[in-house]
Amino acid sequence: MIISINETATGAHWAQKTLDTVWEFLDDLGAADAVLPADTATCSRLARRMQHLSFAAPVFAPFSPLAADISGVTFEVTGGRLSFENTIVQMMSGGEISTGIRQFSFTFDTDACQLCFVQDGTTHTAAIALDGTRRLNIVQIGAAPVDKLCLSGYWSAPETFTVLVRWVETCFEKKFDFAFAGSEVLVAEEETVGGFGIPGFLKEEPITAKRAE
Repeated sequence: MIISINETATGAHWAQKTLDTVWEFLDDLGAADAVLPADTATCSRLARRMQHLSFAAPVFAPFSPLAADISGVTFEVTGGRLSFENTIVQMMSGGEISTGIRQFSFTFDTDACQLCFVQDGTTHTAAIALDGTRRLNIVQIGAAPVDKLCLSGYWSAPETFTVLVRWVETCFEKKFDFAFAGSEVLVAEEETVGGFGIPGFLKEEPITAKRAE
């Protein structure tokens, strides 16, 4: 374990007390190469806790033969409600829930994909990372209090493009699977982080779409 200590806490006595405590701990270790006794149980608990506190790295799978066929193609939502707003936060803040996305398209490039969608009469664009990272976007949907979205995408199957949406400064992340079959699209939505909302809320029917004519 490497401990980094920042000694620039001028005028912050509370911070200096923290540094003093760390230094006392290091002094008790003795030699610089001293080894603490193994504690397998504590190490295992710490590993589990750190896994629960961290977001897994996005999947790197940017290629599919289908990408060229659907790139830039506009799809119209024909059933269900598709939205990249955080519905739970919107409700808790007293805001109105939007009507959902009516049209969307994906334009694929080498390391990113441009998402374009129309919601409540407004056209929005956002970048989806395809290179195993996340792209930060500011997308203001109506009066939603959360407008910072981290987006990543990958092909989970040759015909299925998966998009992960993480709302910055919240504990929520969702996964959207866009399964393409000819001119039709079936969208599956799943809470991957958070998920303490009302089960089945605003999911009365499956999300479907088709190529715009």
